[in-house]
Amino acid sequence: MSFSCFAHVRQDRLVPIDCAEEVHIELCLCLIKRCNDTVEQLKQNGSSVLLRCIHSKSHGITVVHVVSSSKFARKCEEAGVDAIVAEGFEAGGHNGREETTTLCLIPAVRRVTSLPLIAAGGIATGAGMLAAMTLGAEGAQIGTRFAFAAESSAHENFKNRCLSLEEGDTMLMLKKVSPTRLVKGGFFREVEEAENRGATAEELKTLLGKGRAKKGMFEGDLDNGELEIGQVASLFREQQTAAEIVHDIVTEYRNLLNESKEKLSI
Repeated sequence: MSFSCFAHVRQDRLVPIDCAEEVHIELCLCLIKRCNDTVEQLKQNGSSVLLRCIHSKSHGITVVHVVSSSKFARKCEEAGVDAIVAEGFEAGGHNGREETTTLCLIPAVRRVTSLPLIAAGGIATGAGMLAAMTLGAEGAQIGTRFAFAAESSAHENFKNRCLSLEEGDTMLMLKKVSPTRLVKGGFFREVEEAENRGATAEELKTLLGKGRAKKGMFEGDLDNGELEIGQVASLFREQQTAAEIVHDIVTEYRNLLNESKEKLSI
């Protein structure tokens, strides 16, 4: 099966990544089994999922829901979604309250649902994708590595900051509002100080305000903006194009899959 992947670079255009070779469906980073048009209903409660699912499916739209626990995966299947993204604690931006890592979450969700399962959180390499599929996923959702790709619409200041991160340079904050993985910096320290003195959810919402993420990630204000990225960013030091990223991931996946087969045959 030949396919094309697309990377979002601006609001008004998409850049195709040429993937002309024949590739098995499990290697596709943007498509999954039974999914054509995709709508992600992000982290809503079960009743909202049901209402949105009914509305979307009545228009012929495939519904994919992001979850952070097996409990919500069951609710999604009951609501009639077509596929599930299980996102672990390592992910950038908004996270689940359970703080379950991807390594633990994928098999837990796989155990309770037969729906197509897409792994997310801490996956940015062929090795990570192979591990996720070994744990029971049919595909992988990769965000962090593409966030600082050459074509990404993120500000260069943000991209360069991400490419300089070390292990431990991101942390889950704002747990009283909506758990969010932030890069340590000016705004992070404001949140940390507020949380350490016992700030209420309302105080944290006031501190957060509006447009913080846009200010940090798209306008490049590293001191006052909200900087969201996954833990896996610390593995990378060089900016690549989206095509190079896809090629690297697919190549590594294939090589490691073959190596694994050889090891198992011993």
